[in-house]
Amino acid sequence: PHGCTVRLPDSRLNAHARACDYRPLPCPHAKAGCAAEMCAGDVASHVAVCEFSPTECRHKGCHVVLPRIACVEHEEAECQHRRVLCRYHGCEKRIRPHAVDRHASTCEWRPVRCPLGCGVEVPVQDAAAHRESECPLRVAPCTYCGEEMAVRDIVDHTKNDCREREKIRAARALCMWDQMRAISARMAGGMSRE
Repeated sequence: PHGCTVRLPDSRLNAHARACDYRPLPCPHAKAGCAAEMCAGDVASHVAVCEFSPTECRHKGCHVVLPRIACVEHEEAECQHRRVLCRYHGCEKRIRPHAVDRHASTCEWRPVRCPLGCGVEVPVQDAAAHRESECPLRVAPCTYCGEEMAVRDIVDHTKNDCREREKIRAARALCMWDQMRAISARMAGGMSRE
């Protein structure tokens, strides 16, 4: 064979050619698609890296054996034993493909629209906090009159519509006026003593 330097009598040449490390051989995985041809002595090193070597899927519970080149695709996109990340932002759970929809229906990170109608989408786990302390449509009482309304309307209400606010403002002004008169009277009394 080409590359062999062994010198033999013609009577032993055929036997040597069948066992020579330099004889050309196809890859043992030619039927799977490998077109490589190599010297017999290089078969083991080729098989170790051959893209067509039979490879078992690395996912626990899957025992599929495919050519190495197909196993990568199988492990990343097809294997029903692989783990995939939940589709909802913030959720770090990895689940098997067949359980994705079941997990999604109960995931604490799945988005829900605010039930009060503000239009905001929040993760289920944050919905109560949004409804109780963040939503501009949550109901709260006016600080002055106690009338209940959407939080977003309170500022406008207290500036323009709240009658109690005006009463309280007038009472505060009167109280401040009385305090100023009392201070003035004390100061005037203190000056006359000097």
